[in-house]
Amino acid sequence: MSMAFAGNAGFTPNINPAWAGDVLTRDHNLPGGAKLDAAAFQSADAIKVVVGAAGAAIGATSIPVDALSGAIPANAFLNFGTLAPVVVTVGAAGALAGATTVPVDALSGPIPNGTVIHLGTNKFIVLNAAAAAGATSLTTLAIPTALVDNDTGTFKGGTRQARVATAAAKSATSIAVDELQFALADDDAAYYDIPGQKRRVAQGTVVGWTHAEMEAAAAGGLLLGPAGDSDDIVRIILFDVPDVDSNPDCELYRAGGLLKVNFLPSWADLSATVKTKLRAQYETTVGGPGAEVPAS
Repeated sequence: MSMAFAGNAGFTPNINPAWAGDVLTRDHNLPGGAKLDAAAFQSADAIKVVVGAAGAAIGATSIPVDALSGAIPANAFLNFGTLAPVVVTVGAAGALAGATTVPVDALSGPIPNGTVIHLGTNKFIVLNAAAAAGATSLTTLAIPTALVDNDTGTFKGGTRQARVATAAAKSATSIAVDELQFALADDDAAYYDIPGQKRRVAQGTVVGWTHAEMEAAAAGGLLLGPAGDSDDIVRIILFDVPDVDSNPDCELYRAGGLLKVNFLPSWADLSATVKTKLRAQYETTVGGPGAEVPAS
């Protein structure tokens, strides 16, 4: 068993986590088994800002949020993620003036609500609902000019960033910000790292990699990031990594071990695809007082 880390109160000592159903001998623990890509992780101690159900429109100066776990000072910047450029090409059916639905070739990425896209001389659309990657139609305000097959425009993308205009207290459910350049939707998330605090990656974090990444990195080593749907291999970090910037080494729970999914702290935030891969690569169960039953 690894030695406990004597750190800040928020750290989990290196004892057998509740979600690991096996004794952590060499059969189930891969000590020093991997290195993390520090830049790919948010600190487990950062304040997570989750946009509330109402969302926030372009130009809004207030963002509804789930109750904050800590205070966020004025002038802090919140990064809700970057949107890639998307070419918008009108589909064969076109759209008449006044239409509120525009057929398009499948989108390469998402486009937020309220976005204005120019499609040629005197031709433009204003989205009246967010469009997901792969969408083949756009919901818009009534278009002023008819559109025809292959009319083309580009959503330029950018960073969905907000500057906090007024300090937000712990438990606050809204944040005053400068006018938003991009709309934000329910459950969009950003993180505020407290200055001077070490960046911790928590036990129970699921990491992943592809076979191609593993083979390409065989000589120089592989840096792991959070598990994604495209990863072939998924593993679970056994113990807290206290300061990923200074020491990215981590210990992994070996494949085939018993995993109590209801005790895994990250379970609720994982995609359905990653959950399926965990079920395939570990023996899964639901832990409880006095009994364990197979997990669905």
